[in-house]
Amino acid sequence: MARWKCWYDGCSFLKTPEVNGDQLGLTDFHYNIYNDDRDIDTVQYGIMSSASTLFNSSFGGDYFHLGANPDLHFDDTTTIPSGGLDILANISSGPYEIHPGDTLVFYTVIVAGETKDGLFQSLDEAYKILDFNFEIAKAPSTPTLTAVSGNNSVNLYWDDEAENSLDNFSGEYDFEGYRVYRSVDKGITWTLLADFDLINDIGLDRGLQYSYTDIGVVNGIEYWYSVTAYDRGGDALESLESSKGSNADAKNLEIVIPVSTALGRTPVSSEDVIHSTGGLSNYVLDVLPADLESLAENNYDIGFSFISKTEKGKLKTQLTYEVVDSSRSLSHRYGIAFKINGIFDIVDLTTGDVLREDINYTPRAFPGALYSSNGSIIPGIEIHIYDPNPSAPIDSLPAAGDLLTLNFAVNTVKNSSDSVIANRPFMLDKIQATTDGVAFTLTKPEIIQNVSRIGGVDDFNIEFSVSDESLVENALYIISVEGSGYDSEGSGIISLSIKTDSVIAEFDSLTNLDSFEFNGISGSLEFPNDDPPSPGNIFSVETIVPVEPNILDGYLFKIKGAVINSETVSQDINKIRVVPNPYVVSSLFEPEFGELRREPLRQIQFVNLPSECTIHIFSVNADLVKTLYHNSTNGTETWDLRSESGREIAPGVYIYVVKSSDAEFMERFAVIK
Repeated sequence: MARWKCWYDGCSFLKTPEVNGDQLGLTDFHYNIYNDDRDIDTVQYGIMSSASTLFNSSFGGDYFHLGANPDLHFDDTTTIPSGGLDILANISSGPYEIHPGDTLVFYTVIVAGETKDGLFQSLDEAYKILDFNFEIAKAPSTPTLTAVSGNNSVNLYWDDEAENSLDNFSGEYDFEGYRVYRSVDKGITWTLLADFDLINDIGLDRGLQYSYTDIGVVNGIEYWYSVTAYDRGGDALESLESSKGSNADAKNLEIVIPVSTALGRTPVSSEDVIHSTGGLSNYVLDVLPADLESLAENNYDIGFSFISKTEKGKLKTQLTYEVVDSSRSLSHRYGIAFKINGIFDIVDLTTGDVLREDINYTPRAFPGALYSSNGSIIPGIEIHIYDPNPSAPIDSLPAAGDLLTLNFAVNTVKNSSDSVIANRPFMLDKIQATTDGVAFTLTKPEIIQNVSRIGGVDDFNIEFSVSDESLVENALYIISVEGSGYDSEGSGIISLSIKTDSVIAEFDSLTNLDSFEFNGISGSLEFPNDDPPSPGNIFSVETIVPVEPNILDGYLFKIKGAVINSETVSQDINKIRVVPNPYVVSSLFEPEFGELRREPLRQIQFVNLPSECTIHIFSVNADLVKTLYHNSTNGTETWDLRSESGREIAPGVYIYVVKSSDAEFMERFAVIK
């Protein structure tokens, strides 16, 4: 059984020429049965102009259906039977006086909707599009992508330009997230690798990050990568996404061939991180720079602040802040969530807690209304909310559902002068990346820092885990077996004491695989064969309370360049390989040009080479065929299977010799055609 869905559709003049300063708009409307349509100029003009001569003619009843409508220019639609007819309709606008060289411009639209209300909503959208000079809703700005190849991996990083995109059509900053794609067929098809979006109860809520490492790719194969930005959409519009890169000039496209690591080379890395300022955070800054020699010797200074954003709504209301107690500030995200009747809540969006509910808001306050006196609502932060233009249109004032946010933000300066991250909203545990390719994360330290066996030799172990982080203390605990034996059923039992400066807990009659808890820490016992350990078996456990960063915290680090270890080169020189070996007709590494060439560009690769070396290729008769000079940060060199004279080599077995300043290696490969 077929199901039909009814739609309403229509057409309209959005804009018509003016006569005496007024648009004429729709001036005539008539319908007729399709078979009565006549290709006669006088008839067609008579319909358009509602000519009385046509109305009074023998054809008049075919084209005029006035019904109860006394106006000759408009048919009464109630004269159409409820069952419908096979009809066509004419709408027209006029008359207009046209002189030689004149141009008349009309804007028309065809609209549809599932209901009459939906039909007119579509018409309203059409008028809006016209008002915006056909600049309809658009996706956020395109991110700028950079890629760095590695050994069976590709490191990607991108900027945050898209997050400041204003959609003029909706009037909102509606950025939602980033998507990372990979293609193995030069952009014909794409695979989604990752999706990072704002945590705002829309979509995946994974949080934003600015770097991604694609692991497990094959060295020597060409991959295309693209990063897009997308918005959150709305009631009338689907989410819009910026386009994927389609050519090498696209700012969000990178074409990469992963390559082997050079023998003995330690890649670009970070020196030890220094906690540089007066903050008390014990979070760990992990730095992972791209393997780019251009980063070497650069110094980076990471600091924190706050930044306000308009996240939902067309409001022009502004949120400003003042730090009144830096030591009380938190690395959180706060929201000013507007409700009906000029009321809003202050919410900690990191924890979900409502900090203050139902605050009255007076629009057009200037220069500002204070809502968080002396940091009593938002810890350490005083906020002001105001409308910078008291005469702004009413639709620029806050409405229910609008949201302003105050975000903990990161700033990074290179070499004391170059800003490589400027006031970007920051989330713990999410990867940030500077514009020049240094990725870093700030992660919670392990609460259980050290577990040591400091007494006893019995086959006995205790596994420690965190059971309640809120109860954890900064302490060093000594866990001792105080007594052991067997219960009435013959099962091994022990008693434990837990001490810091004094005994804080004692546990009796614990059996194998039992657990116990103290100060938010859980311990699980294991003594094999039910053989209880004797007194004197002792463990020490150190725990720390994680302290989140605030704006007093800062971090310094320096990037050190790659290092070549000549001893490693000598030891591992026998890892050099030719791929594929044997070479049979063609290889997966070869680009196929299709219509432009009948054959691919032939290619083999020498992999796991030292950074600097010379490759000599000989025939089995010891004739020198080709010399390749390798000088690169990676360990791969390609050869097009052509001799020094440019001629394709013959099938057969060849010998290659790799020479570096530290070692020499010789091996064979075969070519089969």
